Amino acid sequence: MRKFFFSRPHLHELLAKRKVIEYGALHHIQYLEGTDGLAWRCQKLTKFNPNLSKSLFNGIYRYSKDRSLLNYMQNKKTIRLYLLLMVEAQKAYKRLEKEYLESHFKHLDQGWDDRIDELEASKLEQSLNKSVGEPEQNLKS
Repeated sequence: MRKFFFSRPHLHELLAKRKVIEYGALHHIQYLEGTDGLAWRCQKLTKFNPNLSKSLFNGIYRYSKDRSLLNYMQNKKTIRLYLLLMVEAQKAYKRLEKEYLESHFKHLDQGWDDRIDELEASKLEQSLNKSVGEPEQNLKS
C-alpha cells in the first residue's frame, strides 16, 4: 500500500544506498592514501591555505603518517572530514601551482632557466625517498 501513496523510497533502501556510497568512498580513500599516505603530506601546504593548519585535521594527519588512517575511518563523519581536507588541499595546490607558474614565467622573461637537469632530479628524488623512509625507521626503533 505504501508505494501507492508515497513516491519516496523506503528507509532500508536509503540505508543500503548509503552503505554502498560509504564503501566506495572508503575504497577511494584507500586508493588515495596508497602505501605512503597522502593526507599528512597535505599538511605541508598550509602556507597556501591556512585552513589546513586547523586542529580539526590533526588526527587525520597523524593516522595518515602512521599508515593507519583506514582503521580510523569508521563512519560518515570521518569520511566527510577527509573529503573536506582534500578540498582544502586542492585549493592550496591550485594556489601553489599559480604561484609557481607566475614565478617560472617571470624567470623566463628575465632570461633564467629554472628547470632542473636529470642529475639534480635524481638527487632530489633520492632526498625525497630518504625523507619518506624516516618515519618507518622511527617506528621500528
